[in-house]
Amino acid sequence: MEWLKENTGENAYVLATTNDAPWVLGWSDRRVIAPGLFEWDLYEKEEWDAFFSTDDPETAKQFLERYDDPLYIYYSVNEDNYLGLEKFEGKYFQIVYNNGAIIYQYREGGF
Repeated sequence: MEWLKENTGENAYVLATTNDAPWVLGWSDRRVIAPGLFEWDLYEKEEWDAFFSTDDPETAKQFLERYDDPLYIYYSVNEDNYLGLEKFEGKYFQIVYNNGAIIYQYREGGF
């Protein structure tokens, strides 16, 4: 989470799970997108459920297009957390941090 604060712009969005979101908001001081939390959540529960359950990078891209770049995805690796990381293996996503947590950067135009 400190990596986000030190390596992203103040206008960055960070998508996180409900478990991670309060921590990410507090430690990174960035705009956090999470199901049912904070003012940056633009989706209904059913849309979040579809996002979490997909493994398709194109579906993930369509979900994230509502937000401006830069956008990051934060995922802490622990047994109480689930995001389905397969969806972030496409050309629109790049791992920028992988040490106890995984952070992907998303670019609408791809890398």
